[in-house]
Order: sequence, then C-alpha cells, then structure tokens
Amino acid sequence: MSKVIKDPVSGKEFWLETKYMLDNKYHSGKRTNPKARKYMVVHHTAGNTPGDLSVLRGQAGVRVSVKYLVPDPQDGNYLDDKGRLIIYQLLAHDVVGWSIGASTGEYAYVTNSTSDSIEVSNLGNGKDTFERSQVEAVKAIIALEEHRLSQELRIFAHFETAPGRKVDPYRAFPLQEVKNFAIYHTFKEVYMATTYRHVAGWAEDSLSRQKIVDECNSLGIRYTVDGPAWEFHAPLNKTKTVEAVVAAEPKLHRFNGVLVEAGTHSNMGVADGIGTKQWNVTVV
Repeated sequence: MSKVIKDPVSGKEFWLETKYMLDNKYHSGKRTNPKARKYMVVHHTAGNTPGDLSVLRGQAGVRVSVKYLVPDPQDGNYLDDKGRLIIYQLLAHDVVGWSIGASTGEYAYVTNSTSDSIEVSNLGNGKDTFERSQVEAVKAIIALEEHRLSQELRIFAHFETAPGRKVDPYRAFPLQEVKNFAIYHTFKEVYMATTYRHVAGWAEDSLSRQKIVDECNSLGIRYTVDGPAWEFHAPLNKTKTVEAVVAAEPKLHRFNGVLVEAGTHSNMGVADGIGTKQWNVTVV
C-alpha cells in the first residue's frame, strides 16, 4: 500500500509508491521467515530513472529484480503532488529478489535470500552526483524496514559483497553515514520501545483530567486516576505522546516522571496542594 515514509533524522518525507510491486516476474518464492532478512545492499543503477524503472519492473526482459528504486530528481518529475520525492517499491515484502548475484569474499554470507536491495538511480561515472534527497530516501527505507521487522539491518555496498566484480555504489555515495544511521535508528527504536516512563501529576478540573484518560485509552496505556491526581506508565514511544498533551494543557500539572525498567516497581507520589497521593506500580 502506497504511503508516506520519512527520514527520522532530517524529517524529510517521501512518497512510497507500490503500484508496480507485482510487475516483475523475475524473483524467487516467498521467505518462510521474514527475520532471515538481516541485510540491506545499496547499489547504483548505472542508468537514468526512466530506463531503470523499465528494467526493474521486468519490462526489458532482464532477469533482475530489486525491492526499492530511488529516482534521480534530475531525471524528470519524480515528485508527488506535495513535492515529495517518489520511492518505488518494486517487490512485495515476502519474496526474494534477484539483485546481488553471487557474493564472494569476506561477506559471502550476504545473499539474495538474506537481504533486500536499494537501487539508487545514478550513472555511476564519478561525475553524476548523488542528490542529498536520495541519501535521505535510503535512510527512510532503512527506517521503514527496521521498524517493520523489529531488528537492525546491517548495510552493505554491492562492491563489498562482490569485490572485484561490482563497483556500486560509486564511492561518492556516503556509505558510512548510512551504515551509522542503521545502527543508531535500531538502538533508538529498541530503547523507546523497552524503556518505560512513570509519570504522575494533577489536574485543576475534571475536563482537563479527562484528556489524560482519553489519550491513555487511545494508546492502551495503563493509568490511575484518584480525584485530581493521575499517573500513567508505558514505553517511552507512547508516554511522550501523553506528556505532550500535559504540556499543552495549562490546567494539567506534571509533578514527577522517572525512567524505569520493565518488570520493576516504581513508587510515585503526587502533592497537589489538596493532599498527597502515592502509587506503587509494577511496570509491565
């Protein structure tokens, strides 16, 4: 399904277009274990976007397929109606593409079965520069896949998996930047999902307090309300949303907030001017 994705570092948005996802017949069958896909290989196409799209959709009869194509903005209008660069997903998530050929050397374990590939439209002649938006698009794809699979993807250049046979992507591509991003993004995703925050405060009236209740219910967050006082605890990727509600409402007052590990106890007190509330919760 086509949708907006973004580079979580720069915030730049892209349109992920999936309408050609079933066009190419040159691929292997389905993966039985999605998490066997541990690697992402980056390529340049050595061509321009119109020709690249034709080949990678299977229209030219070339027995090759790749999951993602990042167009070159200089090749024409590859923007959606909101000015976002279009990224093409050209294979379904569960099939094995034919993109890297035989891997040799130190990284011979990177195969079509254990990886997916990103093709970046670029002539690869050393003169055709990689646009910054293309690099950010690659990061957006990595973030999408790491979040979807809930695991870190190790990033390789095609020239690393096939030394002497392949030279892509051309050395001007900021490969180390992209590799570092993949590690950082996974760490952040895991940290936000497994580190809990216990927050407590009080409300000046029932209407403002109800905003806490409604937001916690919508996110499936555990909470307690006792008169004007309230507390909630959940992973950081959820509590940050509720804390934003608290910050935006003048009649909601955050008394305290602490980081806690899952499966541990947290004791939290609230002094609200009309009494003191105390909670001892198990964070699960």
